[in-house]
Amino acid sequence: MIDPYAALGLRRNPFTAEPQAGVAAALWLDRGAPPAPQPWRRSFTQVLGEKGAGKTSLLLRWREQAGGPYHYVPATPARWRPPPIAGLAYWDEVDRMPWPVRATALALAARRGASLAVGTHRDLAALARRCGFAVATVQFAPLDAAAVAAWAALRIQAARLPGEPCALALPAREAAAVAACAGHSWRVAADRLHMWAAEQARQAAGQRGA
Repeated sequence: MIDPYAALGLRRNPFTAEPQAGVAAALWLDRGAPPAPQPWRRSFTQVLGEKGAGKTSLLLRWREQAGGPYHYVPATPARWRPPPIAGLAYWDEVDRMPWPVRATALALAARRGASLAVGTHRDLAALARRCGFAVATVQFAPLDAAAVAAWAALRIQAARLPGEPCALALPAREAAAVAACAGHSWRVAADRLHMWAAEQARQAAGQRGA
């Protein structure tokens, strides 16, 4: 039986979801995000955007660069758990945090002069300023064809079989179509590209088996 991805010179589908959050350094696509915030600056840097836009990936990349505790707020009763406070701490999905917990934690962090990098679906700048933070907001632009093409190229390169030619490349028309349907969401883009790559592998395997 012919491995459909091997027929393209690949070990697997390049757009399979990663088993853990975050992005490996070799797969990181720089879209102009600022460097990690500095610790103990009483700063509040919110990464604001919809699901799948890359908020968690950016927080975890900053953590790799600058260190500090990371706190994920789940959509469960555990959302009441107070987040850690440090020179630089990362709070993800902060809009899920109940208001009393969020307000108390922000006030305490500001009094201590901590810096926070947070992922949120809602703009929390007004509350952060009331607590005494200097606020910065990071928002990603919608995906465009160039970003999709660059991201796809990184993924395809990472999935190549060593020493084998790779027969998979994303056409410009497909990159534009993916960008148009994905909006801000890399998850939507990955789902569509996964299906596209699977179809290309199926066709390649069929041609070899003919």
